[in-house]
Amino acid sequence: MIALSAIGRDRPGIVAGLVRVLDEQGCRLEETSMTRLAGDFAALLRASLPEGKDPEPVRVSLQDEAKRLGIQLTCRVPGEDETRGEEGGRIHRLVLRGSEKPGALRRVAEAAARHGLNITELHSRRSGSGARSVFTLTLQLEVPYAQAAHRFAGELETLEADLGVDLEFEPEAKVRA
Repeated sequence: MIALSAIGRDRPGIVAGLVRVLDEQGCRLEETSMTRLAGDFAALLRASLPEGKDPEPVRVSLQDEAKRLGIQLTCRVPGEDETRGEEGGRIHRLVLRGSEKPGALRRVAEAAARHGLNITELHSRRSGSGARSVFTLTLQLEVPYAQAAHRFAGELETLEADLGVDLEFEPEAKVRA
């Protein structure tokens, strides 16, 4: 297994270059998350290596490609304990909507941590301008057990009132249905 993160000015060909190297090295993509933020490209990738393949030539080839593409790249080989099956808990989604409140994300993240919930994805977006601006924050959370979800939901009610925002917290299955 090899994990990499990449960041740099966005331009055509970055994804093609990175996945070409992985393909040429016989690697298979396992997980990816890529986005563009204000003209910058950012990616996180995890790929499996062919059985018995030394990760060093893969790392060197990826670094060479990153230089050619003008991006910064970090590669690491996760330890055995990091690559075993991801047991995890049930996935929930939390959506916060309202006017932007300083500290809102911090308070939600701290509440999640207190109840043992792991934030596995986070997206934010602002739409509109001035007084009509709406801030939307979407989090994917891994919930270790039902009681944690219940306690967290109770704390969210207090946060919703304190922050003056709308909060929706549901299991992922309900969100997709």
